[in-house]
Amino acid sequence: MIPNEKLMLIPFSTEDEAHYVSSVLNSSITQLFVASYVIETAISTHITERIRIPKFDQNNPLHLKLSSLSKKAHTLAKQIYENKQNDLIENLQQIEEEIDKLVSELYGITDEELSA
Repeated sequence: MIPNEKLMLIPFSTEDEAHYVSSVLNSSITQLFVASYVIETAISTHITERIRIPKFDQNNPLHLKLSSLSKKAHTLAKQIYENKQNDLIENLQQIEEEIDKLVSELYGITDEELSA
């Protein structure tokens, strides 16, 4: 795989760090932010600079919770899509909602701001 203007390669020190960043990048909050300034077919690798994901801290409970939820989401998604376990979709959606709530906390976004 060769990184270019459409594909980014982000090095991580640990699996927890990778899942933490994955949870932030895949959150509805990040997706909404990115959609507000790019054309869907022209999403560039610079998004990681614009959203400024706080550096992973293995001692931060919020970072660890996001990492843990990302791992669960990836496991569920694999079960759903590889094994056709559609009864798990609701569980995955609940995890995604929890990730969204924690990412909003990470960026200091209030419930009122989210509903606006």
